[in-house]
Amino acid sequence: ERAIVAREGRVLNRDNFVRSLQAELEATAAEFHQRDKYLRSLQADLEQASIESRKRHSQLRDREMLAMEKEEELNAVGDEYKSFFSDSKELQESLAASLRQARREVVETREARDQFH
Repeated sequence: ERAIVAREGRVLNRDNFVRSLQAELEATAAEFHQRDKYLRSLQADLEQASIESRKRHSQLRDREMLAMEKEEELNAVGDEYKSFFSDSKELQESLAASLRQARREVVETREARDQFH
């Protein structure tokens, strides 16, 4: 009878041990599930930031291209007016100021793009 009681005690201890392990396993699985959700959320945030970054980079590149086109147009207009009105100092100063402004815009746009990277 003692052997039976001892065996039942060992079986009961094993059952408790197995239940304890099962509870730990379930808790660990729940923790991993929460971490997986968190990591997926971070990944989605990162992908969204990447999309916004590429969009912003594209906008800066477009602004740079427009500024460069404006500079080229002003150079062409300046060359044309210089040939027709070479003696008009006031016109030359105005064109030079416009050209300096266009160049500043190109530089600022490039700097903004470089900072973006």
